[in-house]
Amino acid sequence: MTGYMPTTSPRERPLTEMQEKMLSLIEEYDGDLVAAARAAGYKQPYRAVKDLRKEIIDVADSILAGNSVNAALRVVGIMQNSGAVPGADAKLKAAAIILDRTNPKTERLDISHEGKGGIFILPEKTS
Repeated sequence: MTGYMPTTSPRERPLTEMQEKMLSLIEEYDGDLVAAARAAGYKQPYRAVKDLRKEIIDVADSILAGNSVNAALRVVGIMQNSGAVPGADAKLKAAAIILDRTNPKTERLDISHEGKGGIFILPEKTS
């Protein structure tokens, strides 16, 4: 299994063995979710991708977080190198994207609402 598997699932039920296998194959299949789902044994891979949307996002977040240190080191290495670095612009842009997406100050905000009541907006009161 890959080191990028989510440690906890945002779902109420635990992941099935097939779901865990699909998530572990994402990196092996270079992010091809449909191929990973088929390799895990799904006959309807698009449905599996839809059902595991939150877990797939967690895997992507883990991959970015796992590479953020490497990105930071690349930026520093390019800055400290006094000579020309082949592909420095592309490496800096890629590193910047990874670092932007893994900002430790970023927080997830759950705005789901499970209340059964509604909100009523009343018209302006006239005298």
